[in-house]
Amino acid sequence: MWCPNIFNRFGALLTNSWRRGLWVGVRLGSVKLMKIAIIYASVHHGNTQQIAEAMAESGSVDLYSLSEAPDSLSSYQLVGFGSGIYVFRMHQRLMRWIKRRSTSGQCAFLFSTRGTRYFDIYHRVARQLITSRGFSLCGEFSCRGYDTFGPLSLLGGINRGRPNQNDYARARQFVRQLSKERYANASVLRSVCDES
Repeated sequence: MWCPNIFNRFGALLTNSWRRGLWVGVRLGSVKLMKIAIIYASVHHGNTQQIAEAMAESGSVDLYSLSEAPDSLSSYQLVGFGSGIYVFRMHQRLMRWIKRRSTSGQCAFLFSTRGTRYFDIYHRVARQLITSRGFSLCGEFSCRGYDTFGPLSLLGGINRGRPNQNDYARARQFVRQLSKERYANASVLRSVCDES
């Protein structure tokens, strides 16, 4: 519940926090929330967009499709990059977009949707790219999505109904966990949803 008196008393604190790039929620019993940007490329069935929207429900998140993404990400403490998997890697347009950006230790995570089971190779190129551009990898998320690529279209596709409510819940939990822990340590959070 918002408390206007607290907001008025700590207005200076909020103003100074915004200058430092931190979003501070002044609510009774609340904690500091990270300012998060999620940038995604969703091409065929909207699988990645659905996961990105679920992730955006988990806190102070600005959601951008690749065509709407801002030039600068410096005001965000955590940045997520996501797409479907195409020929064992994330979408090339997203990779080209990241290649034109650089940062100094900003925390980033990767997420993807795919037709088959998860293989580590799917995020390998993106992982190398974001670290070479100065980002610090904080986590990875992947789940199955409806896929009608190539001959699969003749069969009606695979993973009909995916992503599902379980995938959305895991995506929300993944971002909540990343934003709470802030990943000051060297661990990387990974979440892969393969079951139905």
